[in-house]
Amino acid sequence: MFAVYQPHGFAPTRHLKAELIAAFVAGLGPEDCLMMPEIYYAGGTASKDISSKDISAAVAAAGRKALFFANRGEIPAALSKLARPGDIIAVMGARDATLSAFAGQVLAALP
Repeated sequence: MFAVYQPHGFAPTRHLKAELIAAFVAGLGPEDCLMMPEIYYAGGTASKDISSKDISAAVAAAGRKALFFANRGEIPAALSKLARPGDIIAVMGARDATLSAFAGQVLAALP
């Protein structure tokens, strides 16, 4: 299973960091992989002192497969190389109006 998770907002991600890490460590199996693009930024003033890289690194340090992508656009190509027939790919996030189009790009990239 590939879990593609794009957090929404720097403050919510900072607030939920420990819970997100714990949930991914507990929920990902030995063959699963977390793929995280950078945090979705909707604009406004924000303290950008947290990154998806922080979460993915902590999940990887706990023994799970986790990859960070500074550019979300690189994920479909990565999945086209890693995913096999029968794999599940879950694309998750919130309030990003482009997320469903991105999920379509993921699907289109699969062999």
